[in-house]
Amino acid sequence: MPVSPIAVIINPNAGPASRRLTRSGMREVIRQAAEAAGLASTVVFTERGGHASELAAGLAGQGHS
Repeated sequence: MPVSPIAVIINPNAGPASRRLTRSGMREVIRQAAEAAGLASTVVFTERGGHASELAAGLAGQGHS
């Protein structure tokens, strides 16, 4: 049974500033983890309140888990 690609939605403003990675750093950490698990991944970043719900709906419609 084929595995759906995973989607990771990130609020880049969440968490303490002292622990924040750059966007490219976040993408790389997720890419490495997904690759280690044998999964394809897509990483997207929210831009405003409510945006995560919009992104999730769109990604689910494209077959992402």
